[in-house]
Order: sequence, then C-alpha cells, then structure tokens
Amino acid sequence: MVSCLCNFTRGLINEEEDEEAINEEEAQKVLELYDEQIVGTVSRLLHLSIEKDYTPLQEETLALLSNISIVMLDKFAKHYNAFMPGLKQILATTPYETDKQKDLRANCI
Repeated sequence: MVSCLCNFTRGLINEEEDEEAINEEEAQKVLELYDEQIVGTVSRLLHLSIEKDYTPLQEETLALLSNISIVMLDKFAKHYNAFMPGLKQILATTPYETDKQKDLRANCI
C-alpha cells in the first residue's frame, strides 16, 4: 500500500521534462481530497514501524511523507505534530553506523 501511495504522489509532483504533468495547484487539490486519510494512515504506519523496529517500512513511510509534503507545501504544516515525535524517535534510537542507518536518519531531517 505504501509503495502504491508513493508512486501516486510521485505522479502528482510536476517534473519539468514531463509534458503531461499537472501543475502544483491541481496536484494539491487532488491530494487535499484525501489528505486526512492518507496522512492518518502514514502516521499510523510510521508509528507501527517504529514500535516493531521495522526499517523497510520506516524507509517507505518516510519517502511517502516526503512526497506528500512536496505536493501539499504550506498545507502540510497542520500535520507537523503527527510526525515529529516519530521522526525524533528514529533519530534518537537509530545508530549512525551503517549506510542504511545513515540514510534513514537523513530522511528524517
């Protein structure tokens, strides 16, 4: 599910070389229809991945979170409190030893 949403939100991000891409305002409108449900689900998945210490799900949810914030821009600020505790927890508990751990920590910032 997370991969599907990640691909969906990537498709909403306007890339210069994509002639068929929709503009930022249209992308925001599409995502605004579902933002509460999507953000709620992503928040639950992030907290579950932290609770279970399941790094692959943490990586996927952070990628999705990044895409959502890119599309929503300023409107994403209202969801700040839903994610910051989890992001802080990942930073506090994930060692800075392997490249994968370093990437996961970097994705939290």
